Amino acid sequence: MWERESRFTPFLPLFLLLFQIPLVEYSSWSKEDAILVPSIQLNYKVGELERQCTDGIADVEKQIRVFIDQDCKKLGSDEKVHKFDDLLWQFFDEQIQYLFMSMIHPDARIRTESETCERKLMAFANGLFSRQDLFKVLNVKSIQIQNYRLAAMMTSGFFESGLLKNQETADQISNLHQEMSVLEQDFEHRLKNDKTTLTFSTKELAGVPASVLSRLEKSKEGGYKVSLRAADVQDILTYADREETRKQLYIADQSKPGPENVKDLEDALLIRQKIASLLGYKNWAELQRRTEISTNPAQVRNFMNTLHTKLSEGLEQDLDMLESLKRKMDPNAGPLAPWDFAYFENKVLETRFKVDTDEFRSYFPAEQTTDRLLRLFGWLFGVTIEPAKELQVWDPTVRAMAFKDTKTGKTLGYVYLDLYQRKDKYNHAAAFQLRFGMNKNGARQLPLTAIVSNFTPPSNKALSALTLEEIVTLAHELGHIFHFILSAGSDSPSFSGIAVPTDFVEAPSQFFEYFIRRPEVLELLSGKVDQPSKKIPLKVAKAVIDHEHFFHPLHTARVVFRTMLDLEMHTRSGKVDTTQLARDLFQEYIGIPLPEGTLPQASFGHPMSGYDAKYSSYSLSRSFSADFFQPFERAGVLSADAQKKGTALRKDVFEAGFSDDPVTLCSRFLKRNPTTKAYFKEFNRVY
Repeated sequence: MWERESRFTPFLPLFLLLFQIPLVEYSSWSKEDAILVPSIQLNYKVGELERQCTDGIADVEKQIRVFIDQDCKKLGSDEKVHKFDDLLWQFFDEQIQYLFMSMIHPDARIRTESETCERKLMAFANGLFSRQDLFKVLNVKSIQIQNYRLAAMMTSGFFESGLLKNQETADQISNLHQEMSVLEQDFEHRLKNDKTTLTFSTKELAGVPASVLSRLEKSKEGGYKVSLRAADVQDILTYADREETRKQLYIADQSKPGPENVKDLEDALLIRQKIASLLGYKNWAELQRRTEISTNPAQVRNFMNTLHTKLSEGLEQDLDMLESLKRKMDPNAGPLAPWDFAYFENKVLETRFKVDTDEFRSYFPAEQTTDRLLRLFGWLFGVTIEPAKELQVWDPTVRAMAFKDTKTGKTLGYVYLDLYQRKDKYNHAAAFQLRFGMNKNGARQLPLTAIVSNFTPPSNKALSALTLEEIVTLAHELGHIFHFILSAGSDSPSFSGIAVPTDFVEAPSQFFEYFIRRPEVLELLSGKVDQPSKKIPLKVAKAVIDHEHFFHPLHTARVVFRTMLDLEMHTRSGKVDTTQLARDLFQEYIGIPLPEGTLPQASFGHPMSGYDAKYSSYSLSRSFSADFFQPFERAGVLSADAQKKGTALRKDVFEAGFSDDPVTLCSRFLKRNPTTKAYFKEFNRVY
């Protein structure tokens, strides 16, 4: 698929609540300061994590009290804001390690404590900016800030709390946020902990390769148990010859974890409507989008409808091709359905483009491909990436890597690579910020990040090998990591890459994806499992990329559907029937009926985890990434000129973080205003 839908951090709601405002520009870090190597606590006794989390919240409450009652009497206006900004980031820098445990810890008790900690942090964050005493000392009117953008954002937290209206409104909104947080966390908990499995006989899994069957759990009856983990679902939908098998799995996957999530989503929508109304907005989308690049729902709707118009001809051709192939293989088959997409796309790859998926994967063993990806993007941005023996890991399959500036040799930051499936681990792919680049205890702490994904683990029988989609996913997450680490030189995390508007947050990672869709790059990354120096033939690499490009309209239409579902849910008033809305929009934007029995909104995590009314980020960000990939494509992506452009992009966009608005940063690199031309051009038909 062309559109990665992994979240850049599942902790986004806390970032939005605690750090809604890049506060002031200040220069307190000398590049000659002592360096602090970051670390996180990995081992916990039962009860320890929750206790440390609770103690941390109590401690920051005391610090805020001292800040209000004592510190502010001694500090000037800008110093107050500086102090408060640092206080919050120091607090969250400690707390985020506790949240991460719910994603990777093998002990269910520790994972539960981690989720409890998240609930407590959300309760703290919900009440923070509704405090009258805090508002009095941080009132923007008394602070002399020259940059109008920062001055405007200064009031964001207090405005959203309702405090700028009156204390009664603030208290009401705080209570509503607390109700909504519980719904969001329950929604995410069910999704993350769904253990549904379906059992199929060997006959029912005809067509599924032995390499896939070998990692499935055997049933007592001699068949196989198929979980709803993303990798398992994708493999069965791609290879299973029997339509009924694909149908059963698709409906189970698209209705998990069940109606309870639908109810929580619809209840959350009602709460959001109330909050928006209390703040004087017609709907939640208008409130959410006021600080984005596209500042209102109408702009997003126009962009998405234009995108859908651009892809509509290709979408019709994609569906026609899949339908005709289905009829050709079985004249008595029913109409094309969503559970057919992956299967017949793969048949097109085999028949029209003459590529065998297993043969393709054999050129991309996971660890070797990861190392070569790191070298490629390190070369592009002037970064050397090597093992970090100074960091402790939580599983033997996890690797820790250090990012070093190639010219100076200075360490810039670290990344954990937790790439393989493991029991009770986070089920998708995401990039995490675990420690921030910031001043701490008299030294400069380097950033610590992680990629968590679910590739097939290596075994005694075979190495793990990657599909094109998995390589693109890894490149996408690495784009987030480079953005996190390279922007960590800013004086506060408020100006780092993690703080950029959601409309831009996916752009750096999507930029990395474009490199993978070049045959010469796939050739560079490749090396046979049993013969690392043997490269994939260029014609095979080109065929795989051409195949993906051919179905680009269909893949993008699914993103348009989800974007419009998110947008419509947050612009309508009253109780929203999200099931009927999903049916209507699926038919409108995909062009075929949504199967009965499915509840796609029940597993649509983004609107309940920080991307509410902002799922359009995946499309809006791509218009930026497509634009600033153009100079590299013209130069030749592996040329010396491309490396020079990589140096400029590192300086103008990646290192800049949120030091300026993204449009300005992109204009600085492109030497012109960014446009949507490059992105929309992708849907011009070549075949």
